[in-house]
Amino acid sequence: MPKEQQNGTITQYNVTVANSSGQVFRSENVSAWNYSVVINNLEMYVTYLFRVQAFTKVGPGPFSQSVNGTTIQKGKT
Repeated sequence: MPKEQQNGTITQYNVTVANSSGQVFRSENVSAWNYSVVINNLEMYVTYLFRVQAFTKVGPGPFSQSVNGTTIQKGKT
């Protein structure tokens, strides 16, 4: 995002996980200092949509575009 459209330092992120029909499965706020988040209790062989939204002192920004991820059997690579 261009600097003139930014609203300060990012303070936290909202990570949203939805199923393929868009129903939100989980939404979690994490500190801006975390560089990863673990999402537990996903079902095997299901495609999930992941989006991230940044927050500053001004409030929330727009959500990122969705990224799709399909779970596999536990222990498989």
